[in-house]
Amino acid sequence: MAPKVDFLSAEQTIRAGRDRSPLDLGLEWIVDFDKGHFNGRRALLAERARGPRRRLVGLDIDGSKPANNALLYAEKAGKREVGSVTSATWSPTCKRNIALAMVDAPYFSMGATVWADIYLNRELMWERRMCRARIVERPFFAPERRRATPPSDF
Repeated sequence: MAPKVDFLSAEQTIRAGRDRSPLDLGLEWIVDFDKGHFNGRRALLAERARGPRRRLVGLDIDGSKPANNALLYAEKAGKREVGSVTSATWSPTCKRNIALAMVDAPYFSMGATVWADIYLNRELMWERRMCRARIVERPFFAPERRRATPPSDF
């Protein structure tokens, strides 16, 4: 599920181009195209036909430093920007550096590699690191007991 911070409707968007549709966020399962007319239906049908321009994806980032607000590039040289990180953290449960990011097509395919431009503040000096980031399935942690009915003992 996409965090509330990642979903902004067109009316709430401050800057043009920052709006996100349910298809961009991977929430197409919420939209019922079989029901009658609703606002935005034609736009969502057109987007579904052509495919989304960008997608909210999960990232597994090398290293242990979170990529907060990092830009994503197609190659390590950092010449072609393909997205940006919306939220990032070191996950003690998963034992890895994870993030959510909006990535442009065609770079959002599962298993693809992008590069995160991470800036670290070390003793009042800024240090720049280009770290490899792989696009992975969400949710990051999904134990088998999550859907067990009845729940098993711990």
